[in-house]
Amino acid sequence: MNVTDILTFFQWVLSTSVMATVLVGLILLMKLSLKGKLSPKWHYMLWLLLIIRLILPWSPESSFSVFNLLTFTNKQESNFNFQSMDFAKSLEDSVPEEIKPYETDRHMDSQPSSDKADLADIHGSTSYLSLFLQCSALVWLMGILILSAKVFLANRKFELTMRNETKKINSEIEKTYNICKKILFIKASIPIVLSDKVSSPTLWGILHPKIIIPKSAVSKLTSDELRYILLHELIHLKRKDIAINWIMNALLILHWFNPVLWYAYSRMREDQEIACDAVVLNCIERNESEEYARTIIKLMEHISQPLQFPGLARISGSKKQLRRRIIMIKLFKKNTFKLSLLGVAVAALLSVVALTNAKGESLEASQFSEESTAISKDMVVKMLGSSLDHFTTVKGKFIDSASKEKSAVEFQVREGEQPASYLKSGAHEVIFTNGYLINKINGKYETLTYIGPPPQTPDEKKLPKTEQPPRRDPANSGIAETIVVPEQQASEFLKVSDLWQIIGEGSLLGRPVIQISGDLPSELQSKYDAEKFTMWIDKETGMLLKRELYNRNGEVTSDLTVLEIAINPKLDESLFYISKTDFEELYGKRK
Repeated sequence: MNVTDILTFFQWVLSTSVMATVLVGLILLMKLSLKGKLSPKWHYMLWLLLIIRLILPWSPESSFSVFNLLTFTNKQESNFNFQSMDFAKSLEDSVPEEIKPYETDRHMDSQPSSDKADLADIHGSTSYLSLFLQCSALVWLMGILILSAKVFLANRKFELTMRNETKKINSEIEKTYNICKKILFIKASIPIVLSDKVSSPTLWGILHPKIIIPKSAVSKLTSDELRYILLHELIHLKRKDIAINWIMNALLILHWFNPVLWYAYSRMREDQEIACDAVVLNCIERNESEEYARTIIKLMEHISQPLQFPGLARISGSKKQLRRRIIMIKLFKKNTFKLSLLGVAVAALLSVVALTNAKGESLEASQFSEESTAISKDMVVKMLGSSLDHFTTVKGKFIDSASKEKSAVEFQVREGEQPASYLKSGAHEVIFTNGYLINKINGKYETLTYIGPPPQTPDEKKLPKTEQPPRRDPANSGIAETIVVPEQQASEFLKVSDLWQIIGEGSLLGRPVIQISGDLPSELQSKYDAEKFTMWIDKETGMLLKRELYNRNGEVTSDLTVLEIAINPKLDESLFYISKTDFEELYGKRK
């Protein structure tokens, strides 16, 4: 995993953490509103939605999503990438002599210093943001390592402590234990360990679970009290509470910076114990509920500082929980169909509004204003014309409705001293490397054409001085050139300044963008069979992330949409490589 991958994952963690925080607020609101109407089971089950939200790598879009009300756009399926300093390395040494890289300048003309100063103003703030995010990601990784080590060492220490504890139990405990297993339909043999290293009966372990009972408590517990305790711990086992606790702890380590999630976890553990109490009450006689409550109080009297491990589930819990648990036991009612139906309805409602993403991209023209950006039209044109200054490698995926093949196109492009490009659409692959354009179909090389390096800078003495021509694309990015090097779009679409305007700034694919819109010049209207256009331009690189063309009725006639993009990632060098044998075979086929 390189720096770009880490930053991409860090961004996903940040956005997921924000959405999870919103979900925690909704869960607490629901629990408060329906405090006496939701069963203990559903008070606990609602927290499982939080785990799902934290794990989901992608969520469907919905008009009912609560995130439609927020100002940020969170597209889980899109790749957010920050500009990194990981530039691509040179081609492998095994590239044959015939296709060694050529050396050439990147640009046809040097850019005036005043233009560079203007562009520096545009990109300066994003550079500071990128640096801040990289430092934040480093601190985040350090926190993960520290917390992971702490949890591992604590559990390892407890495991070593339990190895020497006795597993011999008397016949009375064994008899009561078998009765409890029969009540809960549990056939697995779970050992009971007697130890004074714990102050309360505890279920411990996920792969090889054990029920640990304090030695000192065995002689003080009545047969009924022991039955309540064993039922409680076996219910934890049956409900997979230990596994759920481990999953939530792993997610907490990942989101250690979010105090709301730590609070949510403490509430989840509290509801977990109360839900377990409710199941116990369903398994015993109604007149035993008070005795069960007294058993919990009795156990809590002997606890000074309970152990807190993700691999533990205790009957006693904490003293802070005592009041809620006793009230629940006192007012307990058998689970009814109405209570279950209400729980399902609440869970479904929260799933629809909080486990889905905002509908569409938050980039409609109505969401922008002229005052939302200080960037001038000249700066926009310069951004589109100078994209080569702001990246070395890029890869992604896009779809162009105007192309012959309607499938998405994958691309990897390397500019700079050793330019190369790779594009794949369906079974068709196009490779440009070291001056050669190579076509592959279904994985088989078909044609090879020598294009050679791009033309050198024009000799001003021989050529008349004209307007600044579009920069060449050293990597020959093919149909991805409109995205990667969109200067032709600037020279064609934006040449008449009065025909278009800056709508404002926003976000697309997790990247800052500038949106512009206007009328096509008259000579382009017949060419594209459209009258108006809208573009979304990446503010950091000047690349074109989206373009729509419209007819006179405002209907979209064609669109170019980037689905994924990564700036300065490490590319797959094997895609640009061709063996000497394949090269010679293709070279011989040339007409």
